[in-house]
Amino acid sequence: MTAHVSLDTGLCVWHDPDRKGKADAMRQRAGKIGARRKWQRATPPPPPQTLDDAVRYASYVVHAVATGDLDAKRGQVAVKAIDTFTRGLAARDLAGQVRELQAQLKRLKKGATR
Repeated sequence: MTAHVSLDTGLCVWHDPDRKGKADAMRQRAGKIGARRKWQRATPPPPPQTLDDAVRYASYVVHAVATGDLDAKRGQVAVKAIDTFTRGLAARDLAGQVRELQAQLKRLKKGATR
């Protein structure tokens, strides 16, 4: 429903005393929708520990911002934190691969000198 202006009074449904019943019904319906929406709020997942967790958390943040459960500023900060976390995971994994390759190279060099 929309709050159209009455041609007779020039008032919208919220301010027109003749349409008080309609305005009350609209408020009541909006309250029920609001209550149902709160029930459908997404529960934040636990803090991410893995890349899959980070993807799941990012999905939650997108949903929470889109539904208004989380304001855009907090969503932006959360996305930045998730990005920092995933970059840290990538750097850690890359450092592990470098160490592993260095160890393999060292073993190969030892084998070549025998």
